[in-house]
Amino acid sequence: MWIPRDSCEDNKRFKCKRGYVSQVQTTCKNGVWILEPACQVLAVECPQGVKITNSGDVTESRIFGEDFSYDCKTGYTKNGGVGTLRCGVNGTWTEQQACQECPQGVNITNSDDVTESRIFSEDFSFNCSVGYTKNGKTGILRCGENDMWTEQQDCQAVECPQGVNITNSDDVTESRIFGEDFSYNCKAGYTRNGGTGTLKCGENGTWTEQIACQSEITNETYVEFFTYGGFPANCHELCTDDTKCGFTLQIVGNCVFYPKPILYTNPNLVTTLSECIKKCKDNTECLTISHHFTCTLFSANYTTVASKFRIVSRDDATIVTGLH
Repeated sequence: MWIPRDSCEDNKRFKCKRGYVSQVQTTCKNGVWILEPACQVLAVECPQGVKITNSGDVTESRIFGEDFSYDCKTGYTKNGGVGTLRCGVNGTWTEQQACQECPQGVNITNSDDVTESRIFSEDFSFNCSVGYTKNGKTGILRCGENDMWTEQQDCQAVECPQGVNITNSDDVTESRIFGEDFSYNCKAGYTRNGGTGTLKCGENGTWTEQIACQSEITNETYVEFFTYGGFPANCHELCTDDTKCGFTLQIVGNCVFYPKPILYTNPNLVTTLSECIKKCKDNTECLTISHHFTCTLFSANYTTVASKFRIVSRDDATIVTGLH
């Protein structure tokens, strides 16, 4: 084993690789070696009886360049069931394939930590991520056989409880884990942000509002509207043919027309607020009610109603919108 040159004139003497010595004496003459260079291995021997990390074996003697294979202890078999040492140029052993412990730097589920190395059967404790502390704020991994981590105590998502009453809703919560949403229906008259509300399960297992059911009830207000008359005849047909008419009643022999977006009213019939809300809920076109002893239904939202009619203050009066 020698290192050749471009020609022997480049260097009158050849050089053997590390761990080898010249076997013959030779010279370079006229660009040609008189004798072909030759190298022989040094008679270097690595010792026997050396203890090996993570193995119950000890070394046997080997000469330079030779390998010695050994068995790994239980739990130290990351690179296979055996390890390998190689005899080096100075008679020292170098690891080629080591028996290793459970590795460091491994990502852990539901934790921002990574593992530190541990030997077989040792535990590694780690912190749980925010919202994953159902079993406590820390988790535990154990170094098992074949350098594999096994969970002893994992970080599980915090759970928000079921059966909790919700403000302005007849629904109760279902259970959700951290970060998940729960949608629910709003009570009649509490749909200003839409027909449903949303809760989010927080990091401590508590519900937080994302979209709340807010009241659409405006107390002590009333929609003041006008009517116009018609000849006594088939009031319904007349209203149908009239593009301005939303509802009609026959009162004292005359047709009384109520302009759109009025869907229904009856000044002669006393109703409660809850009865009025129910009447609106039973009519899919109804979006808003005005109640003051009597009930009036509108097929438009509050903004549209307020743009067409006058909103006035009146004791015991209520406007409710967002009912569908």
